[in-house]
Amino acid sequence: CPVPAPVGSCCHPKISYVNESGVFPVQCLDSLTEYKCDLLQGTWSESHSCDDLTEAQCSPYGACCYDDNGTAKCANGMLKSNCTKLSGTFFADRQCGELSNTECDTTPEPEGACCLTATANDGSRLPVRCVDARTQIQCNTLGGTWYKNQACKELTTEQCPSLDNPTGACCSLTLYREYTCTDNITKEMCSSFKTSEFYENLSCLNLPENSPCYGNNISLGVCCGPYGGCLESVTTPTECIKMEGIWRTDIVSCDDCLQESPTPIILR
Repeated sequence: CPVPAPVGSCCHPKISYVNESGVFPVQCLDSLTEYKCDLLQGTWSESHSCDDLTEAQCSPYGACCYDDNGTAKCANGMLKSNCTKLSGTFFADRQCGELSNTECDTTPEPEGACCLTATANDGSRLPVRCVDARTQIQCNTLGGTWYKNQACKELTTEQCPSLDNPTGACCSLTLYREYTCTDNITKEMCSSFKTSEFYENLSCLNLPENSPCYGNNISLGVCCGPYGGCLESVTTPTECIKMEGIWRTDIVSCDDCLQESPTPIILR
């Protein structure tokens, strides 16, 4: 009669079990031959049951709570030796879902806007860029200023200087001592006009009442261009400047322009 092969315990076989919490490795199996244990790449102990093995002989799996670049994480199915390599805290025979926040707080870190700036020679802040959805630790690592639970688009220019040059309405005094309003212009462009005032993110139609360009104070003009070019009913000198013309508010028709050519060209 053939002699039955001896059986024993098989520690850390390469198989897993599944429950409602996930997939987990099997720590130990009883009553396996050495051949079957080798097939499962486990460690076989002859004539021993799993209950007979000490922790040193068959270390348990468990949950590992560790820090990943400032973010607390928890991993199931870890050995203590592997958890130690992560500088984590090991919980033998337990799963991450069983741990309390006191034992392993994996609550996501709050995120926010991270404003990155540089310092100019005069000490002012120069815009570099603003990035969304960063934790405070991530932002500090980048050398930025963090704003909890805010998005870059919600920040004021005082909180984070904008890379985009803001535009608005420009109320300026013309050579004919009349006020005109220009839309979609930058502050720098507005300041190039003599006696001007800039209204960021506003249009000529919604200026404050104390503006010289408010309401009926907005003047219309005619742009008398070179070589007979002409543009009527102009509310801004911008287009006139583009065609190298002379912008006038004392006339209302191209017929009144001083023409260099006998036939005016009406620009629409």
